Amino acid sequence: MEPSHDGGEWRAYRSPTCFACQERGHYANQCPNRSRRYSSARPSTSFDSRRSHSPRRHDVDRRDPSPQLDPVIRNTIAKLGKSVAVMEEHYTAEREKKEVKKKKKLEREEAERRAEEERARLEEQRTKAKNKALKKKQEKQKADETRAEMQKDMQIQLAIQKRKRGPEPVFVEASPPMELSAKRTPKRGTIKPVKLTGRLTRSKTKKAGGGLTPTSAKKKIATPLSKRRTPTRKQTPAMTPTSKSSMERLRFLDNILRELKDLDATELQRICRDEGIHYDKKVDAIFDIADHRTEVAFSSAPAVTEEVIHIADSEDTAVDQKERPADDV
Repeated sequence: MEPSHDGGEWRAYRSPTCFACQERGHYANQCPNRSRRYSSARPSTSFDSRRSHSPRRHDVDRRDPSPQLDPVIRNTIAKLGKSVAVMEEHYTAEREKKEVKKKKKLEREEAERRAEEERARLEEQRTKAKNKALKKKQEKQKADETRAEMQKDMQIQLAIQKRKRGPEPVFVEASPPMELSAKRTPKRGTIKPVKLTGRLTRSKTKKAGGGLTPTSAKKKIATPLSKRRTPTRKQTPAMTPTSKSSMERLRFLDNILRELKDLDATELQRICRDEGIHYDKKVDAIFDIADHRTEVAFSSAPAVTEEVIHIADSEDTAVDQKERPADDV
């Protein structure tokens, strides 16, 4: 019996036991049989004096050896392991195939979406171009119709003005040719004559007794433009009853033309059928109807005789100026 470390009660002391060789008297780290140090069946450490319970003696003979498996079972286990590996590879391959298939499906859907967007964009551009071309065509057609209407109105106005002017004047005799004075070009190198004052000219004229000076005897002096006589235009004679009737006739004709120019071809055909006039064209029908109504309205008025104006030969002032003496200045 030896006293405990805390100085309390005494208890019996047992010699140490080696856990490697199961011999008493030394510890495992002091065991001469080092090869048996790391045994798989290690006994309990109940021999420690500090444990509260008594240690259990370890019996080496009770240790069971590792069981030996049957070769058939071992082959089966190996086959199952290989099958599991094959199944894992199969599942991995299937999973990769599904991922590739899903990726291709997404790419195909993306390509279809892009193609649809491109198709919609092209369709929108085609629609815009078509609308633009249609609008341009409509504007051109409208401009052509407006131009045709303007030309039609201009033709009607010109025809009305031509009817107002009446027939073209008929000239019995041809107008005489116009005679002009010869063009005077100054000679090169000549000296301009000295201009004399009016007083000196008058004194020389008086001394000479009204005769021609030597200068005027050699060359005639042309009459200045300020002294020439311009032909006067004849005034328009006052209106006679005949001319008044003609003016009323023209006014009536003008009013009828203004009323008829806004009618369409159907109305004009109906009017021609009612009044017994042959319908050929719209403009000709308008003038035929206007003439017919004018003749009916002024049938009781005396007929207007057209006067032929004879244009007399105009007097040439240049000839008179040549025949006048040069001393009229």
